[in-house]
Amino acid sequence: YCGLTNGSVQVYNMDTGKMDFLLESVGENALVGVNSSIIVSVLENNSITSIWSKKEGSKLYYGRNHPAGTNVGCVKVTEENIFTGSADGSIAIMEIGYGLGKKGWGLKWLLE
Repeated sequence: YCGLTNGSVQVYNMDTGKMDFLLESVGENALVGVNSSIIVSVLENNSITSIWSKKEGSKLYYGRNHPAGTNVGCVKVTEENIFTGSADGSIAIMEIGYGLGKKGWGLKWLLE
């Protein structure tokens, strides 16, 4: 997994060394985290979080979890949660079951 300065993420096959697919986001400087089933990118400059299925590359979530204008500097992905931290000191915690209709990934807490 390689986060690019244009906001996209390159996903490589570890067996062949070739790129499997490109996950595209609009922005700059993609920070990347993964677990067994998802790939997460957070764009530093606009705090947009994208979540994709690791298997198909389909987008599961797209949204801003930190206040607009803050720079996100880190992302940590576990099997149950996604944590992002920004320069304003806020920490966003995402979890399955907090998305639309109480399904999928969504913001559980924004600690400010």
